[in-house]
Amino acid sequence: MHVEVFSTWLFAEGKVVKTIESYMNDVTGFEKYLQEKLMDVPVLSRFSFERYLSRKYDDVIYCLFPSR
Repeated sequence: MHVEVFSTWLFAEGKVVKTIESYMNDVTGFEKYLQEKLMDVPVLSRFSFERYLSRKYDDVIYCLFPSR
């Protein structure tokens, strides 16, 4: 539910459709990550978000440079 509200807010703020899509992909990816990987974290925190971003970055680097 909050994701739809966020999307509506982004649109109201004048964000471009591609930007909204990108943000929504990040938010839904983060939500999925929390559900799968951080079941032991009781609340959303800066640490959990930074951990998600770090993993996402690592995945991108691996896709670009698989031999690293």
